[in-house]
Parts: sequence; C-alpha cells; structure tokens
Amino acid sequence: MEDSALTSRAACVDLDLPTGEAVLVEAEVVALMERTPVSLRDEKYDKGYRDALALCIDLRGFSTWSRDAEPPTVASFLERYSQELLAGVNWFAVSYYKLLGDGALVIWDVASPGAVDAARELFRLLREVVEEVSSSYGSTCALAGALTVDSLYKYEIFGECSGLKYRDYLGYGINSAFRLQSMAAPGELLTSPALALRFVPGLPRLPSERKPLRTSLKGPKDEDYDGVSILEAFPHA
Repeated sequence: MEDSALTSRAACVDLDLPTGEAVLVEAEVVALMERTPVSLRDEKYDKGYRDALALCIDLRGFSTWSRDAEPPTVASFLERYSQELLAGVNWFAVSYYKLLGDGALVIWDVASPGAVDAARELFRLLREVVEEVSSSYGSTCALAGALTVDSLYKYEIFGECSGLKYRDYLGYGINSAFRLQSMAAPGELLTSPALALRFVPGLPRLPSERKPLRTSLKGPKDEDYDGVSILEAFPHA
C-alpha cells in the first residue's frame, strides 16, 4: 500500500492556486486542464463600457486577385501589407488591433478629435501602402473602410492553467463599422452619423443610390443607413 501511495504521489504535481495555496493534482488532469482554457474575466483588464473609436478596413479586389495568383505570391503580398499595417498601428499608438486576413479592426479607447485625426492619417498611410504594394504585384487592390464611435466593452478571457489570454472588445460600434465599410468604394473611408455630427460636421453624405437594401439581419440601424458620410475619398483606377 505504501509503495502504491508513493507511486501515485509521483504521478502528481503541485498546482498553484490564485489564493496562493497549492494543491496536489494528478499530472494527467493538469495536462488536460492546460489544453482547456477557462473562460474567466481578468478584473485588472476588464474596464467595462467606454466611448471609443472603431476603424474597420478591407482590401477591395483582394479575393479576386488572390484566387488567380500563386499562393507564394499571395503570402508575400500579405506579408508586406501586414508589416506596413503594424508599423502604422504602432506609430499612431492605437489601443487594440486585430488582423482579419486582408482586413483589420483598429480601436482607440478614447474618442477624441486627436483620435479621429489619427484614424484618418492611418487610413491615408495604408491607402498609399496598398497602392504601392498592389502595383509591384500587378494587383488592382485598394483600401476601403469605415470609422465609428460608440460605447465598447473591453474584456479578457484566459485559462488559469494554460496561461493563455485573449483580449477583445464588444459593442454595436464594431458591428456598424464592419457593415459600413462594406458600403465604401475603393479608396473611401466612410463614417457613422454619430461620429460626423460630433467631430467633423458638414461632411458630404453618401449618395442614396449607393445604399444597400435594408435587411433584418446583422445590418446597421436605419439612422446609420440614412446618415453615412464620406470622411476620406481618393480616386482609384
């Protein structure tokens, strides 16, 4: 019995708890726990709802071009584009970003005139980058996007044992940024009526013929359709 107890103990590890205590757990159980993140909120990171800016950008024409291009060429294109995108994100001191294939979501925690100016400058910079990279690869891709302001929820989930962490934001402002960017023409940055009214009044409105049909699923609110403004517009061949 004593040998059996020693063998069992040898197959266990000390697991440190958040309380500072330790508990003896079988090694197989710990290995399983490390592969299974536990959804918990980190109160040090969880800042609740805040008035923030959400910039959603996308490459127009990328899907069609990448379908016919060789995979190494597509990978090289995305690598150059992503490097420039990350450089711009670091330069303009954004609060959060998420790469989404040929698109990206960028967030500034504080909605301010300075943050709006930074978002516009970032869009201009990336538009030029896309134009340059596209030209060198024989592509006609162009940048398009949308900028919104809304209360966003900042949160983190993590696995206590694995140490894995995932940070993200929730809020209607993100959803509307994605929907509005789908309405943008190549080289165009659209903005929600709330942002235009608050920070840059007097912008030209999006022509009515360019508004898509309303749907009951996942679309912007009616006031977003009716008041979309053009924040930046650059000609694209």
